[in-house]
Amino acid sequence: MSKAQAGREPGGSWPLEKHLRRNFLLAIMCGAFISLGMTLTNDNMVLALFVKRLGASNAVVGILPALRFGCWFLPQLFVAGRIQYVARKMPFYTWAQALRAFACLLLAVVVVAARNSLGLLLSMFFLIYVINRLGAGAASVPRADIIAKAI
Repeated sequence: MSKAQAGREPGGSWPLEKHLRRNFLLAIMCGAFISLGMTLTNDNMVLALFVKRLGASNAVVGILPALRFGCWFLPQLFVAGRIQYVARKMPFYTWAQALRAFACLLLAVVVVAARNSLGLLLSMFFLIYVINRLGAGAASVPRADIIAKAI
């Protein structure tokens, strides 16, 4: 058996080839859902209108972009140093994405539960929005590392 064939499975294919198509499709779906989510939560159009309809002032509406990017960059300061020497970064990415998913689910529950109290809904929205953006920032470091290693 030659060196080139030593890593192959009995059928002649490489072990990773069987997962390549699935992983590629999952990566495409992930990117599509991220793009859809970012479009549906655009702070300049969608969320600004949502917050304004809840009765927020123009100054509060203007805070949205600052929160979007400020809460995205802040956790990167702490996460990057912590996971720099960790061999497996996927658990950190999964944890941060789970936090974001929980925040989105919580927001849906709050919107239904507090639909008659606009002040409470506005306050809860901002709290949950900050949690979501902190999770996005925490997830961005391991995600970038995983993508860089894959490329």
